[in-house]
Amino acid sequence: MTNYHGINKFTVSVLSFLIILLAMTSCSTVPQKENDEFFHHDEKLQLEKRNYDMDIIDYINWRGDLTFEQDPLNEIDALIFAQLSYVQLKNIAPSTISEHKTIEQICKDFESSPDFETRKDTGPLINTDTNILLKVAAKSNRFKNIPICNFVHEVNEEKGIQFAAYTALLPKNHILIAYEGTYVEAVGWKEDFSMAYEYPVPAQVRSSEYADYIADNFDGVITLCGHSKGGNLAAYAIANCNSKTQARIDKAYSFDGQGFQKEVIKKGIFKDTEKRIENYNPQDSVIGQLLHKVGNVHIIHSYTRKKMWQHDPFTWNVIGKQFVREEKFSKYSQKINHEMNNLIDSLNTEERKDLIDGIFDIFDVAEAYTLQDFQEKAPKKMPEILEYISNLESKTKENLRRFIKIFI
Repeated sequence: MTNYHGINKFTVSVLSFLIILLAMTSCSTVPQKENDEFFHHDEKLQLEKRNYDMDIIDYINWRGDLTFEQDPLNEIDALIFAQLSYVQLKNIAPSTISEHKTIEQICKDFESSPDFETRKDTGPLINTDTNILLKVAAKSNRFKNIPICNFVHEVNEEKGIQFAAYTALLPKNHILIAYEGTYVEAVGWKEDFSMAYEYPVPAQVRSSEYADYIADNFDGVITLCGHSKGGNLAAYAIANCNSKTQARIDKAYSFDGQGFQKEVIKKGIFKDTEKRIENYNPQDSVIGQLLHKVGNVHIIHSYTRKKMWQHDPFTWNVIGKQFVREEKFSKYSQKINHEMNNLIDSLNTEERKDLIDGIFDIFDVAEAYTLQDFQEKAPKKMPEILEYISNLESKTKENLRRFIKIFI
């Protein structure tokens, strides 16, 4: 029997943190209003009367009659392509550069797939309106005829990688690469946090390799985009692909993506490309405030007051073909940025690794591979989890306590 005497306050902190994490993983979509009601776009794609401004689906209904030849790619379009990377398209979207499918055809194949009921489950942290977004795009003149190719999806727990991306072929030799953000696999979340002590992580390496490969096979201007971790990959790729590819990239859109270690930025890796990196973060950003940003920063308005849920792009307000802007980050977002980065910056590489391993080994103790697994198994494994935590090295335990304190 483990002796918990003397760590009561720490145990309470850990329990509070795990409760928060379990609460996050228990929601299949974001609570969009203060009273925790849920909003979904009508399956018939008809607009409803709502007490907030346009979102990205409304944008397509408003702007979808114009093709990209008539009106070039803008920031809202880039987010839409980034969000579509979360649709479960393995074995549906073409996996090579020689085979192309339009977004319209991909939507038809997705909805008629034998395992559609499984595919349409977007997991606990991706808004289910993502599938509706694909349907709306597939019915619009703007998106339906855009060819998609070279879809890749790699998840390898042993190698510590979660990477997915696809390429969209826009008119006038304009190539767009969309990188998927973190999905349900714990390995992907650990890879995200590993950016605090490891550079580059495997997905970052793949992101620049992917960009170089596409550049070698298609002519024209290249745009990179991604949400969350996908945004970090876009920012990494523009700075680390080869010089010929780099010269062809006009912008890298990072939608609430994580930043980079201070030590990495100081090396000057981003000095030639940072003016082409566009960061978009909601006013209460949490995920996008982790580590240090490079590039231009745009603060945008999210209508939900649930701070963590502002990471969901469906809560971001749109007016015309731009996001609604805010003047500054909220005090909460600034606090997360300041305290989290001060903690990480104060630790050496080994201490950072011990902290991240300490957090994610909890998934191993719970025998959880995905966030859904953790939601189901963690309550049953709580004695083992607390025993594991009580046996951590004192320094790691203290850093874990400091980490948890930031969020509770």
